[in-house]
Amino acid sequence: MVKIVVVDEDKHQVILIKGVLEKYNIEVLGYDINNGMTSDELLNQVVDSDIDLLMIDFLLSDRGIVAFNGDLIYRKFQELRPQFPSIIFTSNEPDAFILVDNPNIIYEKDMATDPNKVGKFVSILEKKY
Repeated sequence: MVKIVVVDEDKHQVILIKGVLEKYNIEVLGYDINNGMTSDELLNQVVDSDIDLLMIDFLLSDRGIVAFNGDLIYRKFQELRPQFPSIIFTSNEPDAFILVDNPNIIYEKDMATDPNKVGKFVSILEKKY
């Protein structure tokens, strides 16, 4: 079974993605992102995980829980594990496109939550990662 960690400050999004992707035999893990958590604290959780793919929400700071966004976590993680499969997912692709170094890793969030789109998303993951 493939294991994906979903980094999103919205616990409901993690639960939604988990419910959708587990139908495709993908185990989804999430983290508790606590108020005031630093990027290094979150990164330590990710690095210590036994996972096959990292999915990071672009707008982590949107709710004011943390002061950083997913592009920072992505960059730091890539420094530690440069070839590890990672993607950024977002509801606002134009903003992510400007700030994310590799636009090929950006996916609309509804690809992992919309039952009509998730089949294509899973196929992309299987072919790319």
